[in-house]
Amino acid sequence: MMNRERVLVFLKPDAVIRRGVGARVVQEILNNEFEVNYFGEINPPKEFIADRHYIQHRGKFFYNWLIKYVTSSPLILFILEQERAIYKIRTLIGSTLPENADSNTIRGKFGILGGINVIHASDNIDNARREVEIWKEIIKIKVQNCDYTQKANNYVRRYINFPIVDTEKYKKISLLLIDGKISIQKAKNSIVELLRIESDFDANTISRFADVIIENALLRKKEAV
Repeated sequence: MMNRERVLVFLKPDAVIRRGVGARVVQEILNNEFEVNYFGEINPPKEFIADRHYIQHRGKFFYNWLIKYVTSSPLILFILEQERAIYKIRTLIGSTLPENADSNTIRGKFGILGGINVIHASDNIDNARREVEIWKEIIKIKVQNCDYTQKANNYVRRYINFPIVDTEKYKKISLLLIDGKISIQKAKNSIVELLRIESDFDANTISRFADVIIENALLRKKEAV
């Protein structure tokens, strides 16, 4: 029998703010028979994301944007267990960049563009062990007192009927911005309008996340020059 692995997974703000998307992502994970060691919504401190979880990206051109992105809303956190869990979850979510991901994967279906890619999952056994351990410092896991699979199913039931906007609409706005065919303000107004359809978050959170999408496009434009 192969060794069972634990892997840390979290839904990023695009899949949390877009409620119907998040529900579908959680459902896909549950459909793949992982043992759910933990499930919950969490607001990790910015310093934890910057100095612990994503420390390996410090100094890269996208680092400040990445921290802004991941801290722009709560996260939905899983700790999953299964034989070959890392391989299975990475296959399920697809390539890092949504534009390179298979259309049947989570990122291929719901990722917007570039770094706005729906979900994080540990990419190897060493990172999985490290991530599970550091995240345990800020979450309370009491397996004996909580059915985390049921909590995840409740999340799906709560949000599965939220409307979903075709992700291609966000991608199209981003590409127009990259090509200089739309102003930043017009792009933001259009993105905010789409997010309002999909979300029950407050106006400030929606506006802040629209800025994240705009900045992602501008970073890609700068990178291409």
